[in-house]
Amino acid sequence: SLFCTVTAADNVFINGQLENGEGKTIYLEYFIDGKPVKIDSCLINKKGRFDVSTENKVPDFYRIGFAKNDFILLVLSENEKIDLTGDANSLNKSYTVKGSPASEQVKEFVSVYNAFNDTILAIRNKQNDPTISMEEKMVLAKQEAEVKAEFVGSRDQFIHKNHTSLSVLVTLSQLDDNKDFELIKKITNGIGQNYPTSKYYLELAKKVEKIETQKKMKAEVNQRSEVVQIGQMAPELNF
Repeated sequence: SLFCTVTAADNVFINGQLENGEGKTIYLEYFIDGKPVKIDSCLINKKGRFDVSTENKVPDFYRIGFAKNDFILLVLSENEKIDLTGDANSLNKSYTVKGSPASEQVKEFVSVYNAFNDTILAIRNKQNDPTISMEEKMVLAKQEAEVKAEFVGSRDQFIHKNHTSLSVLVTLSQLDDNKDFELIKKITNGIGQNYPTSKYYLELAKKVEKIETQKKMKAEVNQRSEVVQIGQMAPELNF
């Protein structure tokens, strides 16, 4: 027995197979006010298998993992039957997911981000080596800039491809409100197309409105300061 229960209302089923998982308890969590709340759990059996399930009415974010900070972010929709595999010792970096298109998209971006993050950390470790020359430091700085540019290219490509899917929301933490405002608007419009009543769209629409107001105010302040500067010059022009 897997010590896991299924209720009659459940319509999303996750079937998992994890290496190094035997005897560990895995938790399925849902986000309430941004905080993860446990909704199902399962003791992984000797073969590394587990099953968890939940009732789902609208597509939304969930996470599955262990009590420590190693988890998989999922976007689940009703009637999905999902297969998960991975290594329980390094779940976020090893997992594969099938049967949930939006969760597969999340995985795609997480892989890109993890690879970027690991490469940047490796470069910074080298940069912090007190024995390296200034020339080597400059080479590493150039490498870091290239890696960042490559990541930004992959991120933007992902956004253009998935801007109408909830999965695109995982990119928001990598976007700057001002520099990437056009991308934030694209995401907002895309989510608005498919999920016009969702909390995510409503929050994004509010965010866009706030940024637009700030931009407008900044532009007005700049315009006023220009007017003041011109005005200050005026007495010198009145001979």
